[in-house]
Amino acid sequence: MRRRVTYIVLAVVLLAVAGVAWYLQSTMNSPGGLAAQGNRLAGITSPPGYKVTVVENGRTRASYTLAGLEAIGVKHVVVQGQPQDGPTLLSVLAKAGVKHFTAVDVVGEGVRDSGKMTLTRAQVVPDVVLAVAQRGTVKIAGPDIPQDQRIRDVIRLVVR
Repeated sequence: MRRRVTYIVLAVVLLAVAGVAWYLQSTMNSPGGLAAQGNRLAGITSPPGYKVTVVENGRTRASYTLAGLEAIGVKHVVVQGQPQDGPTLLSVLAKAGVKHFTAVDVVGEGVRDSGKMTLTRAQVVPDVVLAVAQRGTVKIAGPDIPQDQRIRDVIRLVVR
């Protein structure tokens, strides 16, 4: 009887160790703790000089390279069936020191879209991200932003 209890305890300990090892491996492989997103973003580089600038009251609050945006944190969301990975708009604004806002103008280079859209504070939910594109730029993506209205190659966030 004692031997059986020892084997059961040993099996439980081994399973716990294996579970912890699996968890640590999956969380340590990428920024933000998601191994899958790290693999999707690995090797993406930005065009020379690309950055996203946060402007509030006519004053530049911060400018971020792609690496700087990824350092803020990367969130994985699925928007209209497509995976999107990048920092949340809320986290980028907070890192830039923005405390309160009523709207954000998202401004892009305007090459493949209108180049500008305005999101109200109510539209800036936790799942709105600056998704990293294969070109090494970011686009705005979120559950309530239709794909045909997304702004690609975002270069400026104007906070109101």
